[in-house]
This record gives sequence, C-alpha cells and structure tokens, in this order.
Amino acid sequence: MKKQISLFAFLVVLLGCLASCSMKEDLAKETNHVSVKGRDIPIDAFEQNHVRVLLTEEMADKLELDMDAQGMLLSSNTKSLNNSIASLGIKKMYRTFPYAGEYEERTRREGLHLWYDVYFEENTGLTKASEELSSIEGIAKVEYRPTVIRYTSTPIPETFISYEEAANMPVQTSDAIFNDPRLSKQWHYYNDGSLRSSVAGCDINVMPAWEKGIVGNESVIVSVVDGGIDYEHEDLAFNMWDNPDIPGTCGADFSRGSYNISYYITPDEHGTHVAGTIAAVNNNGIGVCGIAGGNYAIGLRGVQLMSCQIFSDSETSGSDGPAAIKWGADNGAVISQNSWGYDPTKIHYTPDSDKAAIDYFIKYAGMDAMGQFQVGPMAGGVVIFAAGNDGVDEGYPASYESCIAVTAIGPDFEDAYYTCYGDWCDIIAPGGDDYKQNVLSTVPGGYQGYQGTSMACPHVSGVAALLVSRFGGKGFTCDDLKNLMFSSLSDISMYMAPNKYFGQGLINVGKAVAGDSKIAPDPITDLSATANSNNVTFTFTVPNDEDDGSPAQANIYYSTESFDVTAETLPSHVKTFAFQFNGLFAGMTATGTITGLEFNTKYYLSADVRDWSPNYSTKTELIEVTTTGNTPPTISPISDTHLELKSYETKTLDFNLSDADGHKVTVHMAEDYPGVSVGNINETVARLSISAAGLESGDYTAIIVAEDEFGGTSELEITYMISANQPPVQIKDFADIVFDSPEAETLKITLSQYFKDEDNEPIIYRVEVKDAQGNNSTDIIRGSLNSGIYNITPLAPGSVNITFYAKDASGVEIMSNTFKVMVRARDLTLEIYPNPVIDVLNLRTGEEMSVSLTVENSNGVVAFTKEGVITPFEPMQIRDELASLPAGQYKLKAVLTSQRGVTEEVVENFIKL
Repeated sequence: MKKQISLFAFLVVLLGCLASCSMKEDLAKETNHVSVKGRDIPIDAFEQNHVRVLLTEEMADKLELDMDAQGMLLSSNTKSLNNSIASLGIKKMYRTFPYAGEYEERTRREGLHLWYDVYFEENTGLTKASEELSSIEGIAKVEYRPTVIRYTSTPIPETFISYEEAANMPVQTSDAIFNDPRLSKQWHYYNDGSLRSSVAGCDINVMPAWEKGIVGNESVIVSVVDGGIDYEHEDLAFNMWDNPDIPGTCGADFSRGSYNISYYITPDEHGTHVAGTIAAVNNNGIGVCGIAGGNYAIGLRGVQLMSCQIFSDSETSGSDGPAAIKWGADNGAVISQNSWGYDPTKIHYTPDSDKAAIDYFIKYAGMDAMGQFQVGPMAGGVVIFAAGNDGVDEGYPASYESCIAVTAIGPDFEDAYYTCYGDWCDIIAPGGDDYKQNVLSTVPGGYQGYQGTSMACPHVSGVAALLVSRFGGKGFTCDDLKNLMFSSLSDISMYMAPNKYFGQGLINVGKAVAGDSKIAPDPITDLSATANSNNVTFTFTVPNDEDDGSPAQANIYYSTESFDVTAETLPSHVKTFAFQFNGLFAGMTATGTITGLEFNTKYYLSADVRDWSPNYSTKTELIEVTTTGNTPPTISPISDTHLELKSYETKTLDFNLSDADGHKVTVHMAEDYPGVSVGNINETVARLSISAAGLESGDYTAIIVAEDEFGGTSELEITYMISANQPPVQIKDFADIVFDSPEAETLKITLSQYFKDEDNEPIIYRVEVKDAQGNNSTDIIRGSLNSGIYNITPLAPGSVNITFYAKDASGVEIMSNTFKVMVRARDLTLEIYPNPVIDVLNLRTGEEMSVSLTVENSNGVVAFTKEGVITPFEPMQIRDELASLPAGQYKLKAVLTSQRGVTEEVVENFIKL
C-alpha cells in the first residue's frame, strides 16, 4: 500500500500539470526557440516527446519504492490513476542510468541515480511540459534532450571491397611487418608519399610500435559508443569483447533508451568502420589492420572491442550516449570512443547528464566496485570524441573540457575541409578527404573507405589502447596516458589554416613509445632553487636520453632533513614532486614550483629523471633553500568602495584579489552585516552584494576580509547609504468610461500614465471591480491585468466601479480614485428604458447632451414637454408626467445637442402600462 501512495502523490501532480498541454495538439508549436544556458536554440533541435529530469534525493527515495529492478516506474493498482495516466499521455518514466548491481554504490555516490527520463505523447508541448515539470517540488532540473546525430562520415562507394574480393587479394610481402593485403592502402598508419595527393610522414607513425611488438593487449577494453559493430566480421570477430555475465554477447544496445537495454547488437557500417581502425585483426592474411589489433599469426589478441550501440539503422530518437558511456566503465572499458554528437549549428552546450556520465567514466573506469583500488590496466579512463564535420568552431559534447576532442587532416597534413575547430580541440588525426585519400577500414560484408572526424577519432582511441597495452599496469593512470599522448604530438601547425586552431598536434605513436627502452636518461647537472614564502621554484636543463631523445618526467625530492641521495630507498620524511615534460625536450629549461611548504624553514632538494620504461637517472647532489614568511593578501576596489541604494535595490561591488606568494585567497565579511554577502567570482576577483530590502534608511559601514589559505589577512572598509522610501503617487485621475455596446472593442489602460514612483521602483498593481451594491462583479466587463496594462472587455449592459491599487517594491500601497465603467445595451444616440414602462421612464445618452423632448399620444396630441441635461451615468427620469398618462402607446420626440454643438433629432415609441 505504501508503494501505491508514494507513486500516486508524485504522478497525480506530474500528470495534472501536464494535462493542459496534452489536450492541445498544437502546444509544441507555441514557440520556435527556447533559451538554454543563455543561448536561444530552435525547439526542433530536441527530442519532442522526451525530457530528462534531475530529482532531489527525497523524491528519488520515494519513487524507488515503486520501481522494478531495472529502474522502470511501475503503475499503480488504483484504477483511477491508471485512467489518468492513459488520458494525459505519459508513456513511461525510468532511471537514466539503470541499477548497476555491484557498481550501484558508486553510481549513487556520484548522483547518477537521480536522473530520470520522462516520455510523453508527441502532441504534448515540449516547452509547456518543461515549465510544469520545473515547478514540481522534488524536480531540481529539467533537461531538454538534443537529438543525437552520428557525424556524417562519407563512404566512398567505389572503394567497397567484399569478403570475396578481399579473399583473392595477395598478402603483403614477407618483408612487411604484417601480411594483411590492404595494409599498403592504409596511409593513415604509415604514409610513404606514394599514394595520390599524399605527403610522406602524414600518418600516426604506428610502425615503430609494431616493430617493437607493441600491437595491443586483450587486457584493454575499448567501448565503441556508436552504431553496432559487426561482431561476426572476418577481420573483427577475434578481437570482440565477450560479456562474462552474458556469454555470447559483445555489448549492449542503447538506441531505444537506457531502460530497454538489449544485449544483442545490430551491425552498422559507421560503428564497424570505427571499430576496424581501433582493432581490426592484424597479421591474419585478410583485409586491413587495426592500430591495436594484436598479432593473429602468433595467437596474440589485440584490444577488446565492446559495442555500445546508440544508433539503430538511421534512427536516433531515444539514443542514449550518456548511459552507454557509463555502462562501458561498469563493464571493464578504460577507453570510451565516441564519433557522435549534437548539431553544432543549433546546440551550443553539453547537457549536464552527458557531463555526469563522462566524469563517471574518467573517475571509475578500471577501478573496483567501490572506486578505491585499480583492477584494470589503467586507473581511470579517457573519453574521446570526434570534433564534428560541420566546419564550425563549436562541437558538443567534444568541447566539454574533460573529453579529448579530435580534429581531422587529409593525407597531406592540411586540415580536412569538413572538420570543426576551435580552442577546445585537443589532438589532430587522419580523417581522410574524398578528393585525396580516404580512411580504409571494415564495414559489414567487407571493407570501404570513409572520411570524417569520425574516422580521425578512432585513430586516437586506437593509439590510446596501444599505449595502455604497453605501459598499463598497477599504478598507471589515465593522466599518465594523456601525458604520454600529449607530450609526443607532432607540431604540424605550419601546414594548417593559420586563423583556426585544430589541437596541440598530430598523434604520433612512434614518438610515444620511444621511451620503451633499457637505457636511462642522463642525470640533471644544474639543479637550482629559489624560495618565495612557502613556495620553492626549481630550475634545470632537461638532460639527454640516448635512445629516447628526451626523458619523460623529473622527480624532485625534498625534506626538512638532509638525506643520502645514493641510498636505494629514501627515508620516509623525504617527499616527491613529479614534474612532467609536456612539450619540453632535451636542452630546454624546465621550471616548476613546489607549494604548501613550511614557512621560514630550510629544505634539502635533489632530483632525477626517468623515461616511460621507466629507467631512472642518478640523483643530483643535495641543494639547500630556505622558505620565507607569509605575505598577507591584498584586496583593492575595481571602481569604488561606496554604494548608494534605494530601499528596494540590490547592488554589487567588485574587488581585485592578489597574493604575492601565489596563495589562494578567499573573502568573507568581518561580521554578520544584514543584507550583505561576499564571495569569490574567481581566484582574482571578489564580489560584494548588498540588498537594501528590509533595512532602515541611513549610512552603513562594513568590512571585507581577504584571507589566504595559510591565515594571512587584510581588510577593506566599504560604506553604503540607503535612501528613505518614497511611496508611489497617482499623477492623473481616471475618467469614467462608456462602451456603446457589449460588442465594443477591448480598451487598454496603461497604468504608468496614472502612477509614478519617485524612487523608480517597479510598481505592482491590483484592481477591484464592484457593482453598484459594492459586490465583486464579473458579469458586466472582463478585466485582465498584465505587465502594467489593464484590458477592459465589455460583456453585458450595466455599470461597475473600478479602483486600482499601486504598490512599490518596498510594499507601500496607495489607492486610486474610483471611476465608473458603463456598457450600454446598443450603440444608440438616445436609449429609453424600460419599455414597456409602468412608473419611471429613463433616458440615457452615450455622452453629456442637452435635450428638449415632446411626448404625443397615439392621436398626435402633445401629452407633455420637458427639457434638461442627460449623461451616461445620470439619465433623465420621467416620473410625475408619466403618472398622469393613461395606459397606451406614445411617441417621444427628442432634440439632442452635444457639448460640441451638434444637434440630432430622435423619435422613439414606448408603451405605458
């Protein structure tokens, strides 16, 4: 019973809020754009019947009582609730990241259990649904889901080779490293310049690694988040991952949403092509080679290919890249390959649920269920994304800072015409060019050439897998892998468009594995150090490495006690600072800083260097350096230290922060000042905010404290003055209003023409509409107040009294004059009522007019005459004259003269009862 109650409480609110939008089929078209993260985005860039919501812990706890084992929300046994679900169009709701078994604890630790997918009927308005969901307590965020696209990767039709054709091709000559027939056409691995439009050396330089026997290792699993891999392909099957929990399966299908996970893969050209570049089987006498494809001839498997399918044929709706990425980490992958994204001409951000999945993979890939100990070949993972093929300076999720974004070149070092670019790009790799040479790899039923950043991306994933195969093991981290890749890139910027940025350089396998040697680097000969506060800066010249050219890393050893640098094991009081040689080579000057030391303390330092094998040089002789005292931080105003606020205002002041010692500086107030808060915008700027709401007028003083991470402080005094509140005033009276008939057009009253606030505070209005008896009235007129404009629409004959109330932001309210609004029965110059009449006949005009009237009986004899003035709100009443008349039919003749001098004669008949 408890389950039914918790489900009912949530869904009744949820579905009730969506009722209005599900009943209007055109609601999805109510707007063409929505604002997401400060950018206007076309509504058609999103899945129209799907949003993702982030719940609070409390709401998630309630819903989990009603879920099945996989995270699908179960329906209630209450018949009325099921009827509501059916009528309001909610199809399903489930956890975005399904229950993860032994990995559930770390899943929850990272908050992934709080994400849910909600699907509803396609005629439900997306923006309205989002607005209503956002208003529900327990939903912290509503995320539109951009439509997933596989980056358009052009297959070159004339390059297709079937299994049968490939079988008849001669193997490579005996002097080739592998015997695969089409290896000579894979210029992207080793380019000798012999192919048309190619330039020698424009490749990933994989041959030196293969020659050393570095060909991939089955301990490394690469999850290919893409279309399904053809797991029975003759050149891939040997290297396919086999799910130990479900033998005979090689991955999972997320193309229809993460709840409907299938473990059977549908082969896809794009996904199969990507997989072949990473790990097509090497040296098997057929087809092509993969970068980390092993050596079939000696029984050595390459890296394992895990197929995480997010595309089904050409369908993308429901594709769930984030769930697929996360699933890969939970099933042993340490590299996540992604040649997909969102349309960068419409989508200008990476969704938060995508970021959460990416961060999870980087943190937990290769780790045990608790995320504490390394169990895979690498601690942590890397997530690699294709930059995109739209030729623009945006790409998502590739530009997310935690990803490695890959751009593309052709066979001549020139940037491919289609590749995206920008300062968010990281690595360049061969992607092919259909005007020059394409990238040859596997497709279902054979082999084919493709082009695209989708082809460049698996080159980086394959290289990453190759490096983990060689250097991976206990203690090897994802940061070590990235340092290996980025420190060995080739600078090809001289070949590429000068006004665009495509990444730090071209991936270079040979350079990355050059450290696979037995010869130690030369020792450091010129180590020196200086101190500033509790920071020590060291400098030395990068030494030579005989077989590697340059070492990979320096280790700076330091202690407050002297130590023997020749000892095999250094004492426990000696600490180590690791310094990576990213972009530094032999003969260049290396400089780094050790922070967080003790103040006014002597330190002893020594250093050595190592290559990636790793071979260590000898340590330098000890040098000494003494730290100094702590210098307090400084805080200075960017503009002023005084603010003037009106009683309703909130204002800010910004301040520069600096610390001569390079320490982190934070700010706080010296004491609790009502309405005042301060915080860091970034490391060098602080912002003070003062809200005058609720404070008395007058002069105030407050003190900001800047404090470094070691307790050094400085203060700055600021002053602020709060002005006394001036209430709003009425600057013009409202005049009475007359509508000629109930069909008259709506009248708009702009209230800013009648009210003013001397403080320029925003004015909040309310209105009262009363009938003649003082009761609230909605029958005579319909009024609506919106953004300071009051719309009056006549409904029926009659009159009402209207009063406006104006309130400023400080809460002070005033009342306007009361004015009348009349709706006349018809658009007549003269209106007489009631007719027939018993005792009093009323005569009313639409404006103030003078009247001279004559009343005749049915024989034309004058019964009486009368003169006077008539207004809409003060009709002329005929009482005494009417009382003396016998019952019968009469004719009333009236001569009416307006205030403008216009005269009109009106004749009306009436009956006296």
